[in-house]
Parts: sequence; C-alpha cells; structure tokens
Amino acid sequence: MKLEISFALRRVLPALAIPLIWSASALVYLGKTPYDVRSHDAAPHVYYTLFIRQHHRLPNPQSGWETYQPPLYYLLNSVMPGPPADHIRRVRYLSVLLGALSLLMMWAALGEKRISRATRVAVLAFVASIPKYYFVFTTYNNDALAVPLAMLTILCAYVTVRTSHLKWAAIMALVGVAAIHTKYDAAVPIALVSGAAVWLWRRGDVSARQCCLVVGASGIALLSILPYFYWHNYLRAHELVVTNFNWSDRILGRASWENLLRVSFGRPYWKTPFTLYTNNFWLYSFISTVFGESDLSKEMTVFLCWVLIALHLLIKILALIWSRRERFTSLVAAIIIAAFFAPIPLMILHPQFRLADYRYLAWGWMLWALLLGSWLEVAGRLKWPRLIPVAAATAIQVFGWARLSF
Repeated sequence: MKLEISFALRRVLPALAIPLIWSASALVYLGKTPYDVRSHDAAPHVYYTLFIRQHHRLPNPQSGWETYQPPLYYLLNSVMPGPPADHIRRVRYLSVLLGALSLLMMWAALGEKRISRATRVAVLAFVASIPKYYFVFTTYNNDALAVPLAMLTILCAYVTVRTSHLKWAAIMALVGVAAIHTKYDAAVPIALVSGAAVWLWRRGDVSARQCCLVVGASGIALLSILPYFYWHNYLRAHELVVTNFNWSDRILGRASWENLLRVSFGRPYWKTPFTLYTNNFWLYSFISTVFGESDLSKEMTVFLCWVLIALHLLIKILALIWSRRERFTSLVAAIIIAAFFAPIPLMILHPQFRLADYRYLAWGWMLWALLLGSWLEVAGRLKWPRLIPVAAATAIQVFGWARLSF
C-alpha cells in the first residue's frame, strides 16, 4: 500500500508542482493589484455581469462597451454572491483557478507527446512565469475562460483523431460551443483545428472518419452561435454581429488599406520594448506575447526587458526551425503561424493595434508548450544546451513577477 501511494505521489506531484506554485504567486499578485490594473475594460465587464444579477436578463448588445460579448462568462459570474467588491475578488480567484487548469492541460498535452516529466516542468515554468500569463489569469475578463476552453477544444480534437471515437467528437463539440459562447475569438482555433484535420486527411495521415469527426464537431461549435446572433443581436440591435467599434465603416476603401499598410510597416520605436509606444503591427504582436499591453519599466529595466524579448525571439525561432523535422511539430508550427496572421482581416476592416494583443490568441500557449517540449527533448533525451535560453528567460520572468508583487 505504501509503495502504491509513493508511486502515485511521484506521478501526481510533478504535475501539480508548477500549477500550485503559480497559483500561490498569482494570488499574491492579485492581492497587491487592483482589478482594473493591467486589465482590459474591466469595469465594462463587471457592468455586464452586474446587469444580469440585477435584471435577470441579458443587456442590449449595444447598451455598453462590452455587452456585445457572448454571454456564457457573465452568466457564470452572475451566480457569484456578495457585494461588487467581494464579487470581483471571487471572480479573479476563479481566473487563477482557470490559469492553473490551463497549465495542467499543457502538462497532459506534453504527456500525450511522451515528453519526460523534467522537460514538462521546465516548459511549464517558462510559460507560467510569462508576465502576460499572469495578466490574463488574474483579471476580470472573459479571456480567462475563453483561453482554457479553446485549449481544451484543441486537446479534444487530438484525442478524437487518436481514438476515432464519436464520444470524444461530441465532447469536443460541447467544449467548442462553450468556447464560442464565451468569446467570438474562439472561432479561430476551432477553424484552424478543422483545417488541420482536412490537411492531414488529404496527406493520408488520418482516415476520412477521423477527419469527419473533427470537422463535424468544429462545424457544430461554429454554427451554434447563429441562433444567438439572430435572437439576441438581430432582434434587439438589428445587426447579426455587434462589436464595440463601428462596423458601418467596414468598406474596404483606399483609406483602410493605406492605414493597414501604415500600421503593418510603420517604423519601430526601439527606445522601449512595450506596446504602448510601438507603431509597428508585427513588433506589437510579438511584444504582447510577453508583456501584453502593459508598461513594466518601473518594475524592470528597459535593458532587461529587451533581453527577455530577445530570448523569447531566439527560443521561438529555434523551435520553429526545428519543427520541420517532425510531421506533428510541423503541423503545430503551421497552426501557430496561421494564428499569428489571424488578426489581419480585422485590421483591414478596423485598423487598430489592440486587435494584435496576444490575449486573443493566448490559447496558443499550449501549442508553444508542445513545440518547446519537442525541441528541448529529442529521442527521449533532454538537450541541455537548448535549456539555457529557456532557463534564463524563466529566471528574468520570475524576477519581474517578484518586482510586480512585492
């Protein structure tokens, strides 16, 4: 009996170590930081939930800055009891829990790839300590729910292909429905997974049944939002798709294209590594994967921040180059790259840098975890020289978190 307990602990403790350490550190950060600091439209998100609590119905999609959002996140939050201050704190606690569960999903995904526990710990420590990861999972924002749901959708798609079971396709469809009713951006990973399944079928890597299961589950998830578009948006606001910027100006005129070119090829501002001062879409997109849209110059020196950006760039370039050696990693890399270009159509319709913030694509952390785990470990052996930039970046990120929290 003691041997069985000891064996179980050896299996469970490494999986829980990083999520538990991260949760404790996130709670410290949460306790020191107001809910609307390094957040996105926190007050309008709170308004959406409090409206549901007070009126027991959804608000008009055009009545507030964030009321156009799909309702699942706010419906779940509306059952949180207490006055607004206690309610906000409890929802932020829930966000921390979702961040820990996201790390556990990454651990499970790396386990499916048969990555060793030591490598998995290194990868999760790197991802969990990224400043943007803290910001996503300690605020009052539907990203905190949409990101893990999108990750779980991708994981279910993988299991569906591996097992060819209708049960897993049904689970994938249900999770996808929940994801797209949390945030419309979930359509991107769902569509990319469906496209990947078709690509694998055309190459002969998966059967027609496996492809149809994934595509069918994706289709159910994507189409499930249409009744909401009609019954809630169209009948109440006379528009199928309602957003918080003016879609009536979405004509692809010359001004829009010129603006897109300006933000895409604008001259980078090299004096600071933060998105607040960046007028180049590509640099903005990459920097936001690390710092989000926050200025951390008071907590970390500009030089140290540039070093961290350079390490992230080095790690990701090397992992992407190496990914070509395996079919699985090349597919993961292709999805990551395709997702990076996903904001371009919206940038044409409404050019603004906030659409390039990584929180819209933060489900990609799980794909990066798979890619980094495969790059760090080849043929079951950890490549120690490759661990050096990952360990250095993790150390800088932990230092930055300490400065943010204490």
